[in-house]
Amino acid sequence: MASQEPGGMSFSIALCETTGQTGKYIALSHRWTPETELVKTLRGNYADRIGAGDRPVQLTPVFRDACHLAHKLGIAYVWIDSICIVQDDPDDWAREAVRMADYYQRAWLTVAATKTNSQEGLFSKVDRSTLPRIARLPYRDKRGEHNGYFYLQCVDATTVTRDYKTWVTNGELLSCGWAYQEWLLSRRILSFADGGSFLSCQSEAPRSIIGDYVLRRDTQMNGEEDRVELAFMHHPDTGDFSTQESILSQWERAVQSYSGLRLTKLTGDRLVALAGVASEYSKALEAKKEPDGGLSYSYVGGLWFPHAHGLLWEPIISGTVTRLDGLPTWSWASLKILESDGTCRGMEVRWSTSTKKGKKKVLLKEQCRLKSVRQLPVHRTDEENDAWKADFDWNAEGAQQSQTHGNDCRFFALQLKGLLWNVNIHGYFETKVDADTAALLTAHSPDFGREYWRKVTVDGIVSDEVTGWASVEHSEYQVLGSGDIVTTPVLAFVVASVENLDTGAAFGNIWKMRSTAYKVLYLRQSRCPVCRALALVTPPELDGQQLCIKAFSSNHALGGKYRRLSDAKEYSDCTVIFPVHERKSEVQKLARTGWLEGGCLALVEVGDGEELRLPEVGPRLARPDSIDYSVVRQWMNFCKCKHGIACSISPLQSIKGLRVIDCRTRAVMDAPTCCRYVALSYVWGCPRPNPTDDADPGSQFPPVVDDAIIVTQALGYGYLWVDQFCIDQEDGPAKAQQIAQMDKIYSFAHLTIIAAAGTDSSYGLPGVGDGRRRRRRPRQDKIILGEVALVQIFPHVSHTLSQSRWATRGWTYQEGYLSRRRLIFTDGQVAYLCNTMHCLETIKKPMALKRTEIRTANDSFLKFIPSEPSFRLRNLHLWEEFKEKHIVGFTMRDLTQASDSINAILGIFRSLEGSGILHFHGIPLRYKTDRRRGRRLACALGWHHEAVGNERRGQFPSWSWAGWKGDVRINEPDVLVPEDCLVAFLDDVTGRLTYLEDWFESAVTGSSTEILDNDAVSTPAPVLRITGPTFRVKFQSPCLSSSNRSLSQMSELAGMSFLEGPHAVLHITEEIISLTYAYLDEAITSPAEDENDIIALILRPKIPIGATSLTALLLKPAVEGSSRYRRVGILRIRHGSKSRPTGYLAPQTVYIDLDGSVLDEVDMDMREVPIWQRDIAVRTVEIV
Repeated sequence: MASQEPGGMSFSIALCETTGQTGKYIALSHRWTPETELVKTLRGNYADRIGAGDRPVQLTPVFRDACHLAHKLGIAYVWIDSICIVQDDPDDWAREAVRMADYYQRAWLTVAATKTNSQEGLFSKVDRSTLPRIARLPYRDKRGEHNGYFYLQCVDATTVTRDYKTWVTNGELLSCGWAYQEWLLSRRILSFADGGSFLSCQSEAPRSIIGDYVLRRDTQMNGEEDRVELAFMHHPDTGDFSTQESILSQWERAVQSYSGLRLTKLTGDRLVALAGVASEYSKALEAKKEPDGGLSYSYVGGLWFPHAHGLLWEPIISGTVTRLDGLPTWSWASLKILESDGTCRGMEVRWSTSTKKGKKKVLLKEQCRLKSVRQLPVHRTDEENDAWKADFDWNAEGAQQSQTHGNDCRFFALQLKGLLWNVNIHGYFETKVDADTAALLTAHSPDFGREYWRKVTVDGIVSDEVTGWASVEHSEYQVLGSGDIVTTPVLAFVVASVENLDTGAAFGNIWKMRSTAYKVLYLRQSRCPVCRALALVTPPELDGQQLCIKAFSSNHALGGKYRRLSDAKEYSDCTVIFPVHERKSEVQKLARTGWLEGGCLALVEVGDGEELRLPEVGPRLARPDSIDYSVVRQWMNFCKCKHGIACSISPLQSIKGLRVIDCRTRAVMDAPTCCRYVALSYVWGCPRPNPTDDADPGSQFPPVVDDAIIVTQALGYGYLWVDQFCIDQEDGPAKAQQIAQMDKIYSFAHLTIIAAAGTDSSYGLPGVGDGRRRRRRPRQDKIILGEVALVQIFPHVSHTLSQSRWATRGWTYQEGYLSRRRLIFTDGQVAYLCNTMHCLETIKKPMALKRTEIRTANDSFLKFIPSEPSFRLRNLHLWEEFKEKHIVGFTMRDLTQASDSINAILGIFRSLEGSGILHFHGIPLRYKTDRRRGRRLACALGWHHEAVGNERRGQFPSWSWAGWKGDVRINEPDVLVPEDCLVAFLDDVTGRLTYLEDWFESAVTGSSTEILDNDAVSTPAPVLRITGPTFRVKFQSPCLSSSNRSLSQMSELAGMSFLEGPHAVLHITEEIISLTYAYLDEAITSPAEDENDIIALILRPKIPIGATSLTALLLKPAVEGSSRYRRVGILRIRHGSKSRPTGYLAPQTVYIDLDGSVLDEVDMDMREVPIWQRDIAVRTVEIV
């Protein structure tokens, strides 16, 4: 602080460190002038200025007047940036620059030097004859006694407003970037201008020093002339900051006001001069965060992520545009304007360029999402010229929430997920009508930036479906030809869609859609064709990483062979290359798995006329606009002739009530005898009405069904089965019958078409269709380099399929699994997947591979096809596969209707009945036989959730995984009945008690035909009655962070860690307590109350002494005071000699002493009964 001591009009100042003191001070907002350079504090004069006392220090007239004003107001301290910051000390500048916001925000008063001539100081000499006449009127109190005067000055409010706009708002001070933050954050500002003095604050309109208010315009004003009021409106204490959305909107308007201002050091100060404002917005966003998991926003490069709308800034270009080094291209802060006098200023930007006239309504929807933000180091390469450079260190740590919101937020690489289009930018619009039409269809202001508009067409999409215009910031993006601008290919990343809605007179207040437009970022590609090709096959998560290029034989990478390149080749091959992370460059199986996610590039020979000489194992060029059905028929014919029981189709004699679509007439009909049909597996999306008999067949079906009909006919079939149209969707016996035989419907289909592209039925099948409706596919990149060509091979369909919407839906799980032959449509290519082999459209390889090579190639599809033992009935592997693969995989998917929790996997249940595996409410059940103990009934009641807080599905019992939303695991040993546990079902209506063994016997004997044909009859009552040992459970939530830090590196690599959360307290001895992690289905909201309510039911009635491996259900009264229980979790009890973190198989166990300290190892006698087992009591419980 600069402490001033008056001595007449002479002042001496002393620079002092406040060291945490509090008190009033005045801050000065001023322009940096040549005079300022002469008086600034430097390292050379800092020692002289600290405690200068009576030694005179040279001040500018503005600084001296500020000190005089403070003295008159009784304030002893003044803060002036050029005096209080050591200007040639980078450390002091970096530390103080980001704190300037606090200095202005906490100042008792900010004095603004808005006068044109700074050498005249703050105060102006006024010619009294020019002042308005002042009238003095006597003031008399209630007793009529004279008690002072009123002084009235007649000034027109319009005159005061004009002077304020002229000398303050449009003055030179407020054209400076630093002043914007100073004015926005200051609580009150006293401006000294040529036309008078004015007082501004955050609560009222500005007014002159004599009290006349400046006339305010509309609160939603825009424009430079209103920057001061606009700034105050955007302060978190005064603007509309009721929600995070409104805060982000206000931020964009604040940036609009700031972006075009001048800064002496534009590159280095562009973000720092706004850091204080950003800090206030950060606090406001956090304050409005939803308490139950709202979004947290990070300030990066002048924007707030994950708010993708911030990327949609548009430039207001008024000069030559150049790039600022050391700032990311996606940030509004990265561009500057080079003006005619050689100076630079920030380029002004705007977000709100939409038109909202008349009865139009604009709806904006984000179409992308942020995957990651990676910070890159930036350093100053030239202090004098303000030059910065980003070090592209892709191994840098990920970005953290900035604390200062300054230059530590400069350079970040974004990883976004969304649509990427190839577009072509053409020349200007020929007529004003064309430009007006473009503005109308995109809901854009027709006059904003029109001189920079260019026509745009989208490559790969029908021209009249998506066209638009571009606002081109850089002239070098287009090449001037002979009078015209040459078409420039760029990439367009879709950030948001804009629906321009209009109201028809006949519809009243009902909105009808007028058009849909897209807001995109235009991205320039590398000029190097090889670099562009490598970028196409780089997986998104490797962006920004240190990579290396690996090369393999196509026989090895694409054909599944293990041969070396030096070995004799059975098939001609080529070299394929793809990027991998340098740390994984030596991983085994890299040849077969390293390219699956991003694809690869094949190096092939080029013959005469640039004809490609494709090898027997290598790339295949697919047509982007159509499917080569002859190749698909080759795949299918080979499968029919060469593959055995795994791919064979059973006779169609037992599918009752089957209906199909006749592809010729497009009518839904009863399936004829021995019908050869194709099935369709797709995502419904929005429900559609059922077709009627008199409806137009051509208008009944969504695009995906229309396209599937075309594919079915092209492959020589006449009938198509589609669940939505071939099953009566009204709940009833007919629907239940068809759902119950889904296993037969899909396994008997000669082919299942899987629509893995798009998100619903309106997307269709890429490469199929006719005319304008056909959805084109991306073209394979092909680069010819002399005698060699690089040919792109798209990512493996197994990866594309796993990332699709189709792979997230519950119903499609069994549809893909039960089918014998599948034709998979993705955006990039078609693939054929049967239960023996797979073929890809962009990969050419012989189908007659050895069995081991086929199995190796199919490894990537294991989550979508049955394992080999599934084709041998009554194979013991089926049981483990069903528990560990199917139930786990199915519960990871989404269901629109909770009531479908079992129906959507019922087909797989039915397919296992022939192997002796049944289920009761989703719990698998079978006979287990061994020589020593004979035959016993085994069921899998020991499932658990990995996550807590799962949604309850009340249609199903709590003891079944079907009664909960969320993925489950089944790692516990089977419960053996009756040896381990007595299990029965209680019918609430009849009171009948049916033991599990009796129900199972009736279901597998010859007399159970009716039961198997009618799911309602075969389903037992939902009340489970179990007799077994129980004990009360108490819980504790220990802090295990120190235990996690002590884990070995090998444990971390194996995915082992100590989970935080509730643990069951089990006393082992008087000195040792075991804390066993509780796998809860729902969170325990009141531990103290629940400790008295929750019991553990051990699923083994005969506990051996010192048993070290037990499974117990955690049960809680279904309702308060009820004798019935509901399941709330499971305990997986494993006692040993060490504290053990959680892993895939072993449950977590932590040993502590009486003081609560964690014991890494314990010494206890396993033959001794633990204390907690002594309190066990056998009881019968009913679980709902």
